[in-house]
Amino acid sequence: MTFSAKQLLYPGNLLSLLRLVLAVPITYLAARPDLQSDGLLLAILLVVIASDWFDGYLSRKLNQITELGKLLDPIADKTVMAGGILALVLGRGFPAVVVFLLLYRDAVILILGAIVSQRIGK
Repeated sequence: MTFSAKQLLYPGNLLSLLRLVLAVPITYLAARPDLQSDGLLLAILLVVIASDWFDGYLSRKLNQITELGKLLDPIADKTVMAGGILALVLGRGFPAVVVFLLLYRDAVILILGAIVSQRIGK
């Protein structure tokens, strides 16, 4: 798998990188149980949701689907989700069993994906 530096500047990949950067304030704000943090957290989450949709749309529309983007997009999604949920568990008493179930789900998807990939030779 090879990547070029130019691919980092594709709009879809830039949006995935933005989500990675926004994982930091999301994690920080999710751990703070106050009304001001909740408003800012909601605003940032809306940006993350929009960027997740737009990165795929732009990549397809501009014919810029890359191996880098295929890697960055799920990493950004998982980073935002994991940081936010971990912050909710530690900072706001969110049930830890939910984290376990989400991690279990992702592990099953990863394992099954690896098995299928190996069987079809990719």
